Amino acid sequence: MRLKIKEGQNTSIVLRASGKLSMEGRVMPIPGPGEVVIKIGACGVCSSDISRAFKKKAYHYPLVMGHEFAGEIISVDAEDDAALLGKQVAVFPLLPCFQCEPCLREAYAQCIQYHYYGSRNDGAYTKYLAVRQWNVLPLPVGVDLRDGALTEPVAVALHGLNRLGLSGGGNRGVERVLIVGAGFIGLVGAEMLRMSCPDIAITVADRNQYKLDLIADPATERVLLEPNQGLERLVTERGGQFDVVIEATGAPSVFRETIRLVRPGGRVLWMGNIEADLLLPQALVSMILRKEISILGTWNSSYAGRAPSDWTRTLELMANGLRPSRYVSDFVRLEDAPDILRRLNERKTGKTKDNIIKAVILPHHE
Repeated sequence: MRLKIKEGQNTSIVLRASGKLSMEGRVMPIPGPGEVVIKIGACGVCSSDISRAFKKKAYHYPLVMGHEFAGEIISVDAEDDAALLGKQVAVFPLLPCFQCEPCLREAYAQCIQYHYYGSRNDGAYTKYLAVRQWNVLPLPVGVDLRDGALTEPVAVALHGLNRLGLSGGGNRGVERVLIVGAGFIGLVGAEMLRMSCPDIAITVADRNQYKLDLIADPATERVLLEPNQGLERLVTERGGQFDVVIEATGAPSVFRETIRLVRPGGRVLWMGNIEADLLLPQALVSMILRKEISILGTWNSSYAGRAPSDWTRTLELMANGLRPSRYVSDFVRLEDAPDILRRLNERKTGKTKDNIIKAVILPHHE
């Protein structure tokens, strides 16, 4: 059953080869069994999209990227699902197999033979997309599509806090937390940490004053890092003082310095998408052993349809006032997606110092 869609092509941004993006018209999607068609309202640009577009990290070409998205259901496969028409939803991008050992434990983000919208499957840099119905979660009243599209990265940040046991209230003996990296994940993570644990002393460190200025909480300490010194000064002055250190940059040098910054018996959370090989010298490995540091990894987020998960909790937080779109620096039209990707890549490679925190594509914005 379908709402009427105007005749025409489904405009999409297609990655044809590394560095080659084009705007193309594609056939309008039709829902297959168990699918719905989404009119994409907003789609976030992830740092992993930069690697796919310019660093030959795409699994295949051509590819339509985009895995952080929300939209309106405009078409369903079965009449029994007609009540879904018109609903605004966020979409969990990972497509589990439901058959491997992690899936049987309902640890779907750990599926060993998964597919993924915007990576292994075409994603939401487009106007319309057919998605599996299991992957859609209705947005609460009062949560718009611009915030809804950010459910995925917010849930990733929340999952990291869950790994530390710091998302459900209670400090668990933690008094001082350092977050290195004031990108979107670091900023929204700091905000959720304050909401959950109001008495914790939170420090956010970054090289960009513009990013640090987006922190609205007056109790959160902001540390501006010297461009050419990295974390050296912070390590010298405050190394070993933090109960928890969260890496949210992806830079191998920061991964290493978290070991120096955390206190003996403390915990380190590695959250950033690492950009290169990480080499740990013997002295740092010995420090991990002698200080008895716990290093935690985190990836993706938990999702189980309508059952409680990082995703349902994220939408609850949004319903109660969390507005992640406040950290979005650039809302762009679909046709401007190649340009914003280029700008993000130039900033990432150091060619420019563009103050882009987070970009969101609005496919139907004229």
